[in-house]
Amino acid sequence: MPDTLPLELDAPPCRLRLLTPDDAPALHHLVNDWEVVRMLSRPPFPYPRELADEWITATQTLCQKGEGFYFAILGPDGRLAGCIGLRIMPLPQTGRAPHDNAPRVGQLGYWIGRAYWGQGFASLAASRIARWALAHLNIDRLTATAAQDNVASIRVLERAGFRHTGTDRQKFVARGTDLPVELFEATRTDISQPRSPKKAPDSAGQAPAATAQLPHRTLMPLPPLALQAVPRRLSKRADHRPRPKLTEHRRGGWSWSVPQHSSTRLADSSGSQA
Repeated sequence: MPDTLPLELDAPPCRLRLLTPDDAPALHHLVNDWEVVRMLSRPPFPYPRELADEWITATQTLCQKGEGFYFAILGPDGRLAGCIGLRIMPLPQTGRAPHDNAPRVGQLGYWIGRAYWGQGFASLAASRIARWALAHLNIDRLTATAAQDNVASIRVLERAGFRHTGTDRQKFVARGTDLPVELFEATRTDISQPRSPKKAPDSAGQAPAATAQLPHRTLMPLPPLALQAVPRRLSKRADHRPRPKLTEHRRGGWSWSVPQHSSTRLADSSGSQA
């Protein structure tokens, strides 16, 4: 890691700095929340307190080796609001083993604590880290992943200049299933000309999250953090027609109601994402 590499970054009104062991209690408090963890790919739920200590230690080791950089996102009050990080990996090359001069990619991930949703912190942090990484690190591009229904995270990546490159499936440990995800990447050319999405910034009540992974005991060294997604809002009825009678359905600890006359097959609500 270069001695001159800046590791304290401004993203007004937020500030970014490397994680330290002192961040563990606040980190655990924010991430041990089902609405946050269910949008992240790697962390379990409940999230054990000691896992926060182990993960921060692992991020410091990666930073010393120049293989990853993980930052605390500090809000205007100076308190931890979330995390954002990059895992530096060799770019896969067909038929060739990685070597010292192989192209490298930075895998971006982040999450924001629920108390700080809807304030644009994820967009500010993602844009700042993307520009910092492509200006200072020996990487060819950045990549990120967001669950398909994680609209807030997809917009964060678009605003930061990332391009959609395809779809895939990814394991979400807390939910115990594989879920569809959208793939994104950004080069220096993309970041120099960010595109604005058609709709507005992180919505209140939504949790932006791009998929780099949070820690799990069996996952060291860790890939980037994961991004949290945002609960979807329900629109108000546009008319005053009487509501149909509802029938409750239950499966796997989840329940939902559907009109008795509906023939539509509903997906299990556990099939969420990021």
